[in-house]
Amino acid sequence: MTIPRRPLLGLALAAPLAARARAQTAFPSRPIRFILPFPPGGAIDVIARLLAERMSPALGQPLVTENRPGAVGTIGADLVAKAPPDGHTIMLTINSTVTSSAALYPSLPFDPMTAFTPIGMAVHASILLTAPKAAPFSDAPGFIAWAKALGRPVNYGSWGNGSAAHLFGEVLHQDHGVPMEHIPYRGEAAAITEMLGGRIDVSFATPVSVLSHIQSGAVKGLAMTGPARSSSMPELTTFAEQGVAGLDLATFDAVWGPAGIPKPVVDRINAVMNDALRVPAVQARLKEIGHTPAPGTPEELGRLVREVTPRWHALIRKAGVTVT
Repeated sequence: MTIPRRPLLGLALAAPLAARARAQTAFPSRPIRFILPFPPGGAIDVIARLLAERMSPALGQPLVTENRPGAVGTIGADLVAKAPPDGHTIMLTINSTVTSSAALYPSLPFDPMTAFTPIGMAVHASILLTAPKAAPFSDAPGFIAWAKALGRPVNYGSWGNGSAAHLFGEVLHQDHGVPMEHIPYRGEAAAITEMLGGRIDVSFATPVSVLSHIQSGAVKGLAMTGPARSSSMPELTTFAEQGVAGLDLATFDAVWGPAGIPKPVVDRINAVMNDALRVPAVQARLKEIGHTPAPGTPEELGRLVREVTPRWHALIRKAGVTVT
C-alpha cells in the first residue's frame, strides 16, 4: 500500500507538536527538586521557601528545597546541569553561579553559558558592607580612612572565595587602596557571627542575614553595593552615592534548570513563579529582607546574563581572583 506524500508530511509536522503538548500536560508528574547551592540560613533559603509555598499548589506537586552548598554554588549547579531536562530538577541561585564561575575556576564540569535553561528572574538582590557597633566609622569614606590608617590589612568576611562580596572587597583594595584581607566562610550567617565575636573587622552581607542585628544596634550598615538602595533599608546610601566608585554591579537571584527543558515546561514554571512573585504578601516579605521582586520572562533573564557576564569576568580578571 502506498501512502500519499502529503499525509506523511502532515504526520511529520504533527509529531513534534504532539510531543510538546504531552510534555506540557504531563508536567509535573512527581515532586520537583528545588536545588539551593548554598548553606541554609541565607537569603536564598528564604526566597526559595516563599516561592515553593506558593508554587507547589499551582503546579500540583511539591517543590522540595534541597541545600547543596560548596564552591560558591558550583557543586549544586553541577548537579542541576547533569539532571534530566524534564523540569523536575531546578535551582534558585545568585547570579555569580552563572555569570562569574567560568572566570573563577580553571576548569568546571559544566559550561555556565550552555549548561542551563533560563527559567526566570526572582529578585534583584542587595549586598551591604557592615561593621560592629563599636567601629569608629559609620559610612564608606570613614571606613576607608580608618582602614588606611590601621597599620594592618582589614579582615573582611564573605560567603566564599569568588563570591560577589569577595570581588567587591577587591574593588576597595585595588581601586581605592584599602588594605583588605579576605576571610571566606561557608555562608554569610557564619561571617556575621565571626564579626560579632570580634574575629573579623567587617563583613559583606545581604539584608536577610544582618537586618535584625542592625535594628538591634549590634551592627552598622556602612554602604550598599549595586546601582540602587535596598527596598528594606532605603536610608542606607550606595557606595556610589558616597563617592566610592566601582561597586555598582547589580546582583540578582534567578531560577534555572538543565539545558534542553521543553519550552512548554519552562513557560509553565515561569508563569507559576511570576504569579507567586506578584502576591502582595510575598512582595512584602521579599522587601523586608532587602530584595526587590522581579518577575519576567526566560528570554529576559537570558539577555541579562549575556549582558552582565562580560562585566563580571572583567572584574574578576582585574582582581586576579581564581578558585582552585
